[in-house]
Amino acid sequence: MKKNTGFILFCLLLTICMGTATVTAQTKPQKQKVRYDTIIVKHVTVPAKKPVAKPVVKPVVIQEIVLPTPEFINQPYYFDKDGNKLIKLENANALMVTKKKNLGLQGAKQFLSMDAPSSKIRFTAKKKLSFLLKQVVM
Repeated sequence: MKKNTGFILFCLLLTICMGTATVTAQTKPQKQKVRYDTIIVKHVTVPAKKPVAKPVVKPVVIQEIVLPTPEFINQPYYFDKDGNKLIKLENANALMVTKKKNLGLQGAKQFLSMDAPSSKIRFTAKKKLSFLLKQVVM
């Protein structure tokens, strides 16, 4: 018990000394800040500018697009917006091919396969390509 009392007295004395001592070497003196109770606005007079004449905007006339009617049912067509005409695309039959991995346990791939190696039709690079297909409505 006597050993603990000496240590406790030392810690108590140390906390009292630290509490009464003020450290002023590390702090900077702070300036008194002026505080206003209102908002101060700096007034600057700006010379008046000359009014700029606005350009006259002509209303845009929207032309109605008349789509040509496809000639055959279930025949794909490419719509050429520049010439407002339909271009007939080739029609080919496709077969659904399925390839399985390890008897289907590891998955399978399905794809459409056609007889021709490539298409004869090529498109130029445009923002939008439009295709039409005539359907039978019953």
